[in-house]
Amino acid sequence: MNQIQEIILKNKITELTKQKKYVEAEQVCIKLTQTSPNDSQVWFALGQIQQQLGKLQLAANSYLMAGKFKSEMAVQVLQLALDISLQTDLIAEGFMATQELLKYQPESSRVNYLQGYFASRTGQDYMANCFYEKAIKIDPSNPTYRLYYAQVLCHLGRVTEGLEQFELAKSEKANDEPHFRSLFAMNYSHLLDEQRIYQAHLDYGKRLEDRSPDIEPFEPRDSSKRLKIAYVSKDFVRHSVAYFFFSIIKNHNRQNFEVFCYSDTEKADDFTEIIRGQCEHWRESHSWSDDELYQRIRDDKIDILIDLIGLTGTPRVGAYAKKAAPVQMSYLGYANTSGLRRMDYRISDNWADPAGMTEQLHTEKLIRLPGGFLSYTPSTSAPDLVELPALKAGHITFGSFNFFPKITNQVLDTWIKILHKVPDSKLCIKAKYFIEQHNTNQMIAKFEKAGISKERLIFKTKTLTVRSHLECYNQVDIHLDTFPYNGTTTTCEALWQGVPTVTLAGHDHRSRVGNSILHQTGIEEFITANIEDYIAIAATAAKDLKRLSALRKNMRHIMSKSTLMDEKRFIRELEAEYTKVAPSR
Repeated sequence: MNQIQEIILKNKITELTKQKKYVEAEQVCIKLTQTSPNDSQVWFALGQIQQQLGKLQLAANSYLMAGKFKSEMAVQVLQLALDISLQTDLIAEGFMATQELLKYQPESSRVNYLQGYFASRTGQDYMANCFYEKAIKIDPSNPTYRLYYAQVLCHLGRVTEGLEQFELAKSEKANDEPHFRSLFAMNYSHLLDEQRIYQAHLDYGKRLEDRSPDIEPFEPRDSSKRLKIAYVSKDFVRHSVAYFFFSIIKNHNRQNFEVFCYSDTEKADDFTEIIRGQCEHWRESHSWSDDELYQRIRDDKIDILIDLIGLTGTPRVGAYAKKAAPVQMSYLGYANTSGLRRMDYRISDNWADPAGMTEQLHTEKLIRLPGGFLSYTPSTSAPDLVELPALKAGHITFGSFNFFPKITNQVLDTWIKILHKVPDSKLCIKAKYFIEQHNTNQMIAKFEKAGISKERLIFKTKTLTVRSHLECYNQVDIHLDTFPYNGTTTTCEALWQGVPTVTLAGHDHRSRVGNSILHQTGIEEFITANIEDYIAIAATAAKDLKRLSALRKNMRHIMSKSTLMDEKRFIRELEAEYTKVAPSR
């Protein structure tokens, strides 16, 4: 195509655009990009047309193409690509836009911050950490930068530093986010005592409840009608919470209970529809403010509200602080107290919260289910069991698949001692953390400094499917729980794949969930009370391949017959408690 033909087509694009004939204009533009791929103005025009057509991802990519070439409009078009990426949650495009913008604006605190944001969204937390650091160096007074920096520090296992940054982010007085993110992160720390963590939760609860000093009265309840039960969750999807919630929603006695679900789920999946199909009343609540959620719960005249979110994700404690229902409960989603005086109950059991041990760490009254506070439904994608890996490998492989921030330096030091105690054994750690080579190198260096060669270490990162994740247990003989923040779903998954978990039972709920799970399944021999016992039990178990092999073969049968998977037992106990605490109003 010669220059005159290009001019004619460009004029045609201008005319078509003026006439708002965007479909035809797009076709002409695409033709021109094929003949003139280095013409930034054509890519810019294409981006504008696609934006008018609502093809926002295509528009962002066209703007990115326009920004590839040095021109006066480069910054402008890259900023357009960035704006669309932020508005429509386009992670890859946003990452590329900020990457290119930094070539023009290397000292922009905002661009450095956004490069960190998109890096973190792609799982590259170490990279994000570097860009957040630079953004803060340029603009140290910006609380948003510190908030996001704090979160990636926690993802990298640098929890103490993260907590310091959360404190600095609290300079924006009206923003609750640094407060609840900080509380969640405290659960990872082995350096903070339980009472200090409780007091921080209590302070936050008071902060929220002080905004609504007066509770609106509730209308009298008609006792002839069914109890209205409502669950609030962001995890009505294929998520760890759903593995435990599903047995509840499908087994409720519909004659006695009218069930509502308030779904804070942003991206539904096939499992969302399965849960929805088991629910009488479904409310899409993810776009509602706390005040709107509160009012809808009030309008629905809910009798008992059960929060499954806690302080994870975007909490809904702002609605509960106003007292959305006459009886409010916390369950499952969060391993600590809500901190709210107006949260009436927390569902647990005597193994996770023994009488006399943890009451003083809760604002809620504890409901202890006799058979255990969990009811586990394994994934239908779970692969078949394989024989004990050590029989073929000739050595024991320990493993941990817990969320990386739970793996504290104290935990790592304990695992190093186990590896020394069991010569030739290996350790497999699976975590998103190992997406970045820098992190892998740091972990190798830590172990090598302690006398453990890298040949004894196996690092796995995030897998694409549940099945491929569970197949990773085929390499593991003994699973090692984290402490003080135990695993929940991870421990159940390990057991279902025939892998026993060594757990350390502490003195609060977060550190006693493993104790509860192993008691429910009846394999208490792997429960320990201190680090010395934890090391000894792991080392002793590693010598008994016959026992490990038998457990692997029989574990699914053991679990299936245990209270952990007795759905009827669980719902019977749960509904009995609901009936006991039902409002008499």
